[in-house]
Amino acid sequence: MAEQLVENEIDWFLCFVDGGRWHIWDLFTSKGFRHCFAFRWDGFNWILIDPLGCWLEIQVMPYTIDDNVPEMMLELGHTVLYVRKNRENKFIFRGVMTCVNIIKHLIGVRAFWIVTPKKLYNYLRRENHGIPITISTRTERVTIES
Repeated sequence: MAEQLVENEIDWFLCFVDGGRWHIWDLFTSKGFRHCFAFRWDGFNWILIDPLGCWLEIQVMPYTIDDNVPEMMLELGHTVLYVRKNRENKFIFRGVMTCVNIIKHLIGVRAFWIVTPKKLYNYLRRENHGIPITISTRTERVTIES
């Protein structure tokens, strides 16, 4: 998957997760969609953008082009969506600096009414901006000798 991303600097993977501990805003979010973050292959490294409540985490992940990071995220139980950044040169209302608003700004989504990770996921799927990623299943035949 990373080989396809080397040429295009506007591709992102979005992860939707439960989050670490309980927060008051969890009352307004859905299970499995309490937090979101983004990562991408930039041609040299896997880059992570994780907008946390206390800071914005930006880091180079310790993986290479040979590592299937989207599949690793799926194996951790995250929902992963592949998106292409909207490059229209129009103003984006930022709003409160939540994980959703930061990710919307990162990928160029102008839908100000989207305030939860689940609504962002549904919007991207409905508007054909996001492609869900699934684990490729491999079947191995096991033979038992008696």
